[in-house]
Amino acid sequence: MPIAVIRSVPAIALAAALAIAAGGCSSSRSGYTGSIGSSAGANLSQVEKAYRARPDEPRMALAYAERLKESGDTKTSQAVLMRAAVVTPDDPGVLSALGRGMLESGDAGAALTTLNKARAAGANDWRTLSALGTAHDMSDEHDQAQKVYRDALKQAPDEPAIASNYGLSLALSGKLSEAETMLRTAAAKRGADEKVRQNLALVLGLQGKFKEAEQVATADLPPEKAAENVAYMRQMLSQDDRWKAIKAGDKKS
Repeated sequence: MPIAVIRSVPAIALAAALAIAAGGCSSSRSGYTGSIGSSAGANLSQVEKAYRARPDEPRMALAYAERLKESGDTKTSQAVLMRAAVVTPDDPGVLSALGRGMLESGDAGAALTTLNKARAAGANDWRTLSALGTAHDMSDEHDQAQKVYRDALKQAPDEPAIASNYGLSLALSGKLSEAETMLRTAAAKRGADEKVRQNLALVLGLQGKFKEAEQVATADLPPEKAAENVAYMRQMLSQDDRWKAIKAGDKKS
């Protein structure tokens, strides 16, 4: 199958996978690693007060940005990170968080640049790498994306989000059989959720395995949610006369 035939479906599904991979914050030279540390459990106003007292400290900026994001204020969260990136332009944690925020907002080009800077500055955690791979995929750089996902898997081999993103990248390359294998691996990992299974269902559907795709899409779900997943999958697969395209042939992996 020509890659143009399948590109739109996995690209949409990538956004769902990204929601898994982009969570949390990466390490920073300021000593910040993962969660907020001393500000864990603090409410937004407390974190804001601490940030206002030391706005140029990356740790404080990351903590405040994360709390803002949790509260739903992604615009201000990104603004805080943008300022932090100006004040401390080489901080890997700030660059990683900023790049992942750009990616979640759909700005793949800016995210790719920023996440590459984050990696060069020392952010080599799996969340940064998985987001960087996604940015490459959304920029149609699938071979590069897959190299990054392999590096991410070395960091966190049991993380289903990475294998899920990797599988979708293979699908974007037209390698549907390999994509299915990788997504089955992702779905079998501990912690895999319905988003991972939905991605597997999409790739199964793209290969014409519709019965199995529906079974995967509805596994362990209440009836209403199962119906929603099936409807979503059918909608994705019916775009651009996809049924006929699938029957016309498949690019072999």
